[in-house]
Amino acid sequence: MSLSDISISQLSKLNWSRGLPAALALSGLVAIVLSLDLPRGQELAALGAGFATSTGQGKSIRNRRWPVTFLDIAGKLVGIFAGMIAAKVMIGGVALSVPGMLLGAFAVGLLSRRDMSLWWLFLQSWLFFSLSTFLVQFIPSPGPVLLAVGGAMVWVLAVEEAVRVIWKHFAPKTGPKLDGQVPPDGVAPLNSLIGQGLQAMGAVGLSYGIAVAFSINHPYWAPLSALLMLRPRPGMTWDRVLVRSLATLAGGLGASLLVLWLGPDSFVMPGLYVIFGVTAILFAPPAHYPTFVAFLTALIVVMVSMGNDAPLSNAWGRFAGTVLGGASALAMSYLAHAIRKRLGWEESLPESDAA
Repeated sequence: MSLSDISISQLSKLNWSRGLPAALALSGLVAIVLSLDLPRGQELAALGAGFATSTGQGKSIRNRRWPVTFLDIAGKLVGIFAGMIAAKVMIGGVALSVPGMLLGAFAVGLLSRRDMSLWWLFLQSWLFFSLSTFLVQFIPSPGPVLLAVGGAMVWVLAVEEAVRVIWKHFAPKTGPKLDGQVPPDGVAPLNSLIGQGLQAMGAVGLSYGIAVAFSINHPYWAPLSALLMLRPRPGMTWDRVLVRSLATLAGGLGASLLVLWLGPDSFVMPGLYVIFGVTAILFAPPAHYPTFVAFLTALIVVMVSMGNDAPLSNAWGRFAGTVLGGASALAMSYLAHAIRKRLGWEESLPESDAA
């Protein structure tokens, strides 16, 4: 579905069976968080973890949801705790978090062409590991943050799973369905799996190094963007970089102007968190990738800006990180393309981007 395809007739193709459970879960989550009057760090952790968990609706292992739910909770909590520890351990003047990020990126890249459920689980754990390494200096104690993240995940999973079971019981034909584990373009051969993992490791390392060297705002966004935009072929990566960069700019700028108009302390801000989060899930791939990215960026800008006064700075950090991550992904993609061509491994790659 392209931008020109969005019309009334296309609304039925959106992820309604996931957007409606998300609306209930995220509405309840933001109400609970605000009523508890949590410190800013715990509030952000809970809201971010809640939405991230909601994006995993439909992920399953052998057509069972419960392994994914337990692994998701464990993966995020272990990622946060390990990231906080790794950021404080120095070996040869380098924090242990750096090799941790690179090894995690290798696993995420490899699984992107092997198993979509395990890919999502490893991506979540890697994301929260990376976030905690950058934000550890703002967190005096890991206990409250882990409690906030764990509580948010349990709430979202409980609400969404309850809705899924009830919906499936009363309307099995229209209820939420589980995703397959096989990637859209099929399981890749071993050389392509390893190659994709090495590309991911290189793109993450390159973008992270440049982001830190130039003190880019929110430097974790660059390696995350690189990891998500890297595709099997350079042409596919170009398409993903262009679309994600433009969508990030649109979503970030639009949300920033809205926050400036309303004010970061406006009572409307929690509602925008829910609206943008649910809309992102409605348009999540395969429904419409550009709109998903735009509303995802808008959600993050609103979430980070709640109670703060720097929405444009937040948006700029996301866009700069997206461009840097895209450039790093392209560099690694072209390098890998040249190596594969020399080794005669081009036939192991998909001809078109089915993701």
